[in-house]
Amino acid sequence: MREIKFRAWDRVEKKMIQVYSLSWKYPSGFEINNSDAIMYDLMQYTGFKDKNGREIYEGDIVKGFYRNKEIIDKVIWWEKGCGWYVGYDDEEKCNVTALCALEDIEVIGNIYENPELLKEDEK
Repeated sequence: MREIKFRAWDRVEKKMIQVYSLSWKYPSGFEINNSDAIMYDLMQYTGFKDKNGREIYEGDIVKGFYRNKEIIDKVIWWEKGCGWYVGYDDEEKCNVTALCALEDIEVIGNIYENPELLKEDEK
């Protein structure tokens, strides 16, 4: 069974935090670590690890190879594919690769701390 874990980007402090508790507060949403969730962007663990054993989360920027081509892009949950993918989900540009299909995958950053690693149209 897959581990269900989260991390969050603190918009105020501009840093990544570990999520120790989530409290669902209907109808207002949820709290993270007993704080108002409006301050955070929540990211889920994919259940995958990179070649160095590092956990891969939604919002991570990864580098890997697919069909002998290097791919550097962000990790997303793609509704149409019902899974974790590397790429972007856009009606006109639907360039996604299944996360598990990448070879030698490595986390090289994330969309908050390292946006410069992405091409301008992928941010």
